[in-house]
Amino acid sequence: PEGESKIELEEAWLQSKKLFGFATLKAGLFLTPFGVANATHAHEWDFQTQPIVNSRLFGADGHRGIGFQAKLELPTPWRSFLIVGAQNARGET
Repeated sequence: PEGESKIELEEAWLQSKKLFGFATLKAGLFLTPFGVANATHAHEWDFQTQPIVNSRLFGADGHRGIGFQAKLELPTPWRSFLIVGAQNARGET
């Protein structure tokens, strides 16, 4: 119809504070944490082009979907995490 507009929601999620001092939970619509680039929006990158593996797998917009995620901080001398989650892989994004 004439005058129709389309609004696209990029991200909308809720995240807990640290649970038990080492874990966080996240649920909603968010970017998939794959490598360094896909978890951030393109305007936040320190480089100009997307890594080729991301563009071939996810397209120019990256992958995002509705899902949940548990992020555990591992007890290592360096900053290290284990992320377990599930997202809807179907749809435009």
